[in-house]
Amino acid sequence: MKKMLSLLLAFACLFGCACLFAACDNGTNTTTTAPQQKFIVATNTPFAPFEYIGIDGLAYGIDMEIAAGFAQSKGYALVIKDISFDSILGNVASGYSDIGMAGMTINDTRLATNDFTDTYYEASQMLIVAAGNTAFDACTTAAEVEAVLAALPEGTKLGYQNGTTGNWYVEGDEDWGFDGFANITATGYASAQQAVMDLTNGNIYGVVVDNAPAEMLVAAANGTVKLINISLTEEEYAFALKKGNTQLAEEFNAYLETIKTDGTLDAIISKYFGGTGTLVGYPVSDD
Repeated sequence: MKKMLSLLLAFACLFGCACLFAACDNGTNTTTTAPQQKFIVATNTPFAPFEYIGIDGLAYGIDMEIAAGFAQSKGYALVIKDISFDSILGNVASGYSDIGMAGMTINDTRLATNDFTDTYYEASQMLIVAAGNTAFDACTTAAEVEAVLAALPEGTKLGYQNGTTGNWYVEGDEDWGFDGFANITATGYASAQQAVMDLTNGNIYGVVVDNAPAEMLVAAANGTVKLINISLTEEEYAFALKKGNTQLAEEFNAYLETIKTDGTLDAIISKYFGGTGTLVGYPVSDD
């Protein structure tokens, strides 16, 4: 009996102590973790090899791996938003995204609304035409290609992705320094991929697009189209920032300098052009 009583008293003591500690804690010892800072990227797919959605639904590409590397280096949570190309600059300028990464060329028009990082890739516009098109076979310069385009029948349709350099090249734009083509009916698409599809269906004469995605699009077209391998423009890619965001500009430029110097950038670019290395995909935000 005494033994049972001792056990009951011990239990009561333990229970009372537990209640006492719970009362003393009063929730004040609850450990909370500050939410991880987000690094929000506005992009536009498909624009392989810089950004595209894989069969697994993840975002791949040169720009996406650069973004992920920067986020990891800062301890940020990477958030990727896939929006229309011509909405990216406004989205970043309004502060809805931290950076615009979409194979984007710097020019005075874009500098009026956004700041940009240092450049990381040299590009040019090129022309894609039907595989049986021989009109450009004798061309060796941009001027000769443009002469052929300018001599095409009135109303000939030439495609491009809306809001890109190809857009302004075909239509003509004083700020970009492009004369355009009076005889050409400029035909815009949500993506260069859609434009090439319309070309393969015989609905347009050709497509003007950046050289790297042009090569990818031609390779995927199974011999139905070909690339006129002559640079029509000379451009440099960079990433768009909100005006006055000097902190992010300095941090991102420092990161770019590091990956340029240590070979990481070259390795990323190389593997998307058929080199060695594992392609890495990242989730796309539903927001």
